[in-house]
Amino acid sequence: PAYSKSWCTSICYRMESVEFTIDNVNVKFPFKPYPCQFVYMEKVIQCLQQSTNAILESPTGTGKTLCLLCATLAWREEQLRCRNGMAAVGEGNVWDTRTPSGCGEGVSKIIYASRTHSQLAQVIRELKNTSYRPRVAIIGSREQMCIHPEVQRKETNTEKVHLCRAKVKANSCIYYNNVDAKRLQSSEPIMDIEDLVVAGNRHRMCPYYLARELKQDADIIFMPYNYLLDAKTRKMHGVDVRGAVVILDEAHNIEKVCEEATSFDLTSLDIAYCIADVDYLLQMKKEELVEGDGESASDDDFKALLNLKEFFLTLEKTLDSIPFQSDSTEDTRPGDFILTFFARSGLTLDTWPAFVDQCGLAISLLTSEVKSMHRSGVNMQKMLDLVKVVFNHSEGISLEECTQQYKVHLKVEKAQKKARSDVWTVSSAGSSDKKDTRVLGYWCFSPGLAMKELLVQGVRSLILTSGTLSPLTSFSSELQIEFPISYEGPHVIQKDQVFVGVVCKGCDNVPLNSSFSKRSSEEYQNSLGNTIVNFARIVPHGMLVFFPSYSLMYSFMDAWKANGIAQRIESQKPIFLEPKKKADLSPTMDAFYEKIADPKYSGAVFFAVCRGKVSEGLDFADMNGRAVIITGLPFPPRMDPRVDLKMKYLDDGQHRQKSLSGRDWYQQQAYRAVNQAVGRVIRHRMDYGAIILCDERFASRNSLNELSLWLRPHAKVYDKFGQLQRDLTLFFRNTELKFGKVTPQLKASEPVIECPSTNFTSGSTFRHDKSILPPVKKASVIEDHLQPSSSCQVPQASLAKIKMASSGKPCVDGLFSALSECEAESCKPSVCGALRPIKVFGVDHSAVIPEEPKSAAVKRIVIKEKQTDRPNKAEDYIAELKATLSVESFEKFREALRNYKQNKDINLLITNFKEIFKQPSMFYLLQGMHRFVSEQHRETYGAFYREFTGRTLGKTLVMSTVKKLSSQ
Repeated sequence: PAYSKSWCTSICYRMESVEFTIDNVNVKFPFKPYPCQFVYMEKVIQCLQQSTNAILESPTGTGKTLCLLCATLAWREEQLRCRNGMAAVGEGNVWDTRTPSGCGEGVSKIIYASRTHSQLAQVIRELKNTSYRPRVAIIGSREQMCIHPEVQRKETNTEKVHLCRAKVKANSCIYYNNVDAKRLQSSEPIMDIEDLVVAGNRHRMCPYYLARELKQDADIIFMPYNYLLDAKTRKMHGVDVRGAVVILDEAHNIEKVCEEATSFDLTSLDIAYCIADVDYLLQMKKEELVEGDGESASDDDFKALLNLKEFFLTLEKTLDSIPFQSDSTEDTRPGDFILTFFARSGLTLDTWPAFVDQCGLAISLLTSEVKSMHRSGVNMQKMLDLVKVVFNHSEGISLEECTQQYKVHLKVEKAQKKARSDVWTVSSAGSSDKKDTRVLGYWCFSPGLAMKELLVQGVRSLILTSGTLSPLTSFSSELQIEFPISYEGPHVIQKDQVFVGVVCKGCDNVPLNSSFSKRSSEEYQNSLGNTIVNFARIVPHGMLVFFPSYSLMYSFMDAWKANGIAQRIESQKPIFLEPKKKADLSPTMDAFYEKIADPKYSGAVFFAVCRGKVSEGLDFADMNGRAVIITGLPFPPRMDPRVDLKMKYLDDGQHRQKSLSGRDWYQQQAYRAVNQAVGRVIRHRMDYGAIILCDERFASRNSLNELSLWLRPHAKVYDKFGQLQRDLTLFFRNTELKFGKVTPQLKASEPVIECPSTNFTSGSTFRHDKSILPPVKKASVIEDHLQPSSSCQVPQASLAKIKMASSGKPCVDGLFSALSECEAESCKPSVCGALRPIKVFGVDHSAVIPEEPKSAAVKRIVIKEKQTDRPNKAEDYIAELKATLSVESFEKFREALRNYKQNKDINLLITNFKEIFKQPSMFYLLQGMHRFVSEQHRETYGAFYREFTGRTLGKTLVMSTVKKLSSQ
C-alpha cells in the first residue's frame, strides 16, 4: 500500500530517528517506517484525536509495539505542547522529552496493559529503543516486588499482603521508609519490574511502594490485564482511568479475560475451610479474653467472629439444601438466583459492607506475624472477593442488570476414593467423613460487563490490538463497544517468504477431516501421521504441529507409537510434546532448541495444542520454526457446561442488535485459535516459513476468509498431495537460495541433563548431552538466531576479541590497510588448530579457543587472558569478514572497497553490499561497516541499513560498546 496523503515528504534524520507528521502530530520513529507501519500509526493517532475507540490488527514482526508507543507518546507530547503553549518539549535534547513536573495536569495518561509481566518487559525494552523518555510506572504484586526478607518467607500472596500492610502501618519496614521516587527517577527514568527490584535492593527502597509513588506522576503506566479489568484489583492499586488512553495489547483473548474477571466458583469445601479458620480465631480470642481480663477490643472482635461463623454455617446449609432436578448431578439457574442464595444467609445489598469488614478482620488476624503458621487466610480472601463480584458494581450499573449477564451452574463432584492430603482441620464439615462436594458457579457470559465497568470511569480512548485478532466481527457485539476505527494490516514480508497450503487429502489419498465423527477412524489417523512424516522430510529445522486438544494429541501419539509412524517421524526429527504442567514447559523448550541447533539432527518437531501455552506466548523465529501444521479446527468442547451455556446465552440475546449467534461464536473461537497458532512463525521481516492446514474444511471460501488478512492472498487449496509436496519443496529451495542455508553450529560445553520427551525409540526420557550442544536462547530475540558461518580459517592473531566502538576516527583507508595486512598474515602457517566461530558486535564477545575432543567426563574450564592492549578495530573487522564470507564473496567485498576508496561512490558501495550481505546472518557485518564509511556518507549508509535490515543502527553498535570499552 502507498503512504497516506498526510505523509510528510521531508524526512529528517536526527539522533538515529526519523521525524514525520501525521495529522499535525510530529512523530519520532527509530527508522523510516514501512507503509503498513505508517498506516497503523495513522489509525492510532486518528483514534486519539477523535477520542474514540479502535481495534487494530498487525501481524507479529511488523513492529506493532514500536508503532503503538511512538504514536501515542507523540500525540501526548503534542497535547502537552498545545496546553502549555510550548514550542517544543525537551528542546535542545531530543532524548529528553519528559513532561516538566507540574505542567501535565489535564493531559491524558497512557495506560498500557498486556497479558503478562514478561510481555510488558518486552514493551518497555521497545520503549527504551525510541527517542521518547516519558515518566514510567509499572504495577505489580508484592509477591513480585517486595524485598523484605520476613514478608518474602510467607508462602501465600494473602499472607504477604497483610504482613506488609501491618509493617507499613507500624512504620517498621525500613524499605518502605526509604522510598524516594524522585531520587531514583532522575537516574533511571524507564524501569520494568526487574529493574525496580534491582534498584530497590541497591538503594534499600521498597520496589512495590516505589512503583505506586511513581504511578502518581507517570505519563505512561504499564500493568497486566487483570489489574485493569478486575474492578477490585483496579481499586486496590489505585488505578485512575479518568481521561486516560487505555491500550490493551495482545488482546486476542480479551473476551475470555473479561468473563473470568467477573466469574467465580464456590465449593462446599471453601465454606468448610472458612468455618475452620473462624473456629481457630474464636479459640484464640477466648484465650486472649481470659488472659486480658476482658478487654473491650477483643470482646468486639469476638462478637464479629461469632457473626461470621453463623453466616458461614447458614451458607453451608443453604448450599447443601439446593434441590437438583430429577437425579441429575448438574443444574442451571438464572443469574439472579445468586441474590436469593446469599439472602438466605443474611447477605444482601444492605448488609454486605458489614460482612466485608468482618471478613477483613478475620484475614488480618489469620495473617498476623504472631499467629499460627498453618493458617493463611486464602479461603477467607476468596470468599471476600467473590462477594465483591456479586455486590460491588460501579454507579450507573444496577445489580439486576448485572445478574442478567450471568448463569448459576450447580454440580456435585463425587468424593475421591483417596482422602485429600492437606493440613486443614475442617471441624464443621467432618473431615473424617468422605462427602460429595457441591460447586456453585456464578459465570458471566458478557465480557461487555467488565468493559462497561471500566469505561464508565471516564476512559478517553480504548485501543485493542494484537497480531491475531481475526475475525474481528465478534469484538463489538461481545464487548458491547463501538469501534469506529478498525485496521487489519498486511505483513512486511515479501510474497515469496510465506507458503500457505490447504491439504484436503493425505499422502495416501485419504480425506483429512478431524471432525468428531471421523477423527477416531484408523484410516484417518494413519493418513495424517504419514502426511506428517512426509512434511518432516521436506521442512528444514524446526516444525510445529498443532492439535485441537491435549486428549487428541495424546491419543494420536499412542496410535502412531503402536503402528510405527511415531518412529518414522522420529527418524527424521526428534519429537517433543507440549506438557500440561507449566513448570515442565521451559526445560522441554530448551531441549527442543538444543536439538534445532545440533548439526547432527535435521531439526526437531514440536507437537502442541491450539489455545495451549506454546500457541499463546512463544515465538519460533528463523530456524526454530520453519513450518506450522494445523491438524484440525480447534472448536471448544461442545459438551462443556460453560461452552453450552455461552451458546444458549448468545442465542437468547440475538434480538439485540449486532449480537452474535451461539454458532457464530463457536466457529469464531476455532478460527481465532488457528490464527494464533500460525502466528508462531514469520516473526520478522527477514524470516520465512510455511503454514499447512491439514483439514479439508479449510478449503471452503468462508473458512479461508476467517484467516488473518495477511494470510488470505497466499492460501492455495491442494486436492492432490503430490502437487503440494512439489510446491513446498520448491518453496524451501528458493528461500534457501535467497536467504542462504543456515547450518547449526556448536558452542561451549555444559553438563548433561535429563528432560521429558517422546523419544519412542529409547523410552520416556532421553539424555541431552550439552557437551555437544550450544546453549540456545529462546526465540524472543531475533538476533539470537543469526549465527555467523565459518567458511574459512583465520589466523589467531586476527581473531582477537572484537569490540566495535565509536572511539577514534576509523576510515576506509585504515580498513583497506587492515585488509592487506590480514591477507599477508593469512599466508603464514597456522598452529592454532580448528577454530570455532564466534558472535561479534554486541552479541557474544567470548574469546576464540581451539577445539578440544568432547568428553562427558572432562569438565572444561576456560581462562581468558586479560587484554592489555586494545586490538586494531579494522584488523578485527577484516578477520571476521574472512571468517564469515565465502572466498567469492570476500573477493567481491575487496573489489567494492577498492572502488569506494577511489570513487567515493556510496550508492555503488550500497548496491554491492546488498548482494554480498543479503543473508540475515550477515547483517551484523553491515552494522560493523558503518563506522568505516566516510563521515559525509554515514547518514546515507545508516538509512540504507535501516531500510535493508529493518533494524536500528546506533545504540546497539555504539552505546553498549562504548560502555564496555570505557570500563577497560
